[in-house]
Amino acid sequence: MRTTLKSGAWIEHVAISELKGKHRRALDRAGKRTLNAAAIGDEGDVNVREMLSGMDISAWLAAKQDALWAVLIDAWSYDLPVPEVDGDVIAGAESLGELPLDDYEEIEQVLAPYAAKLARRPDPKGSTTSASNGSSPARASGSPRG
Repeated sequence: MRTTLKSGAWIEHVAISELKGKHRRALDRAGKRTLNAAAIGDEGDVNVREMLSGMDISAWLAAKQDALWAVLIDAWSYDLPVPEVDGDVIAGAESLGELPLDDYEEIEQVLAPYAAKLARRPDPKGSTTSASNGSSPARASGSPRG
């Protein structure tokens, strides 16, 4: 699918209706948080202060966005390499920093619904399990109607 931006530049990307599990899996692999190894002691104890001080939430959010764009964008009109997912690394992510800011912001808006859809997870409380008969607790306990 091609989207032409206000500037005349364009991106080719996956259509939202064509998203698959592989897109979510690639995004999850590439945009995962890392844990500072110094936070775990020799005995397996976790130093929470060390763990929290080693977290860079801004960097993690940027990596998630880079991963999203690399998973979704197949081609573009810029004279820059298109970022690609290579395992848990985004090859060519530095290209994103060279995009004109207005285009960058417009691409963010175009891809925002994709991010929301790929981030969705089914609500485990909303489904019926094998231990449930699908009835309300009152009905399941044999309460009479009325």
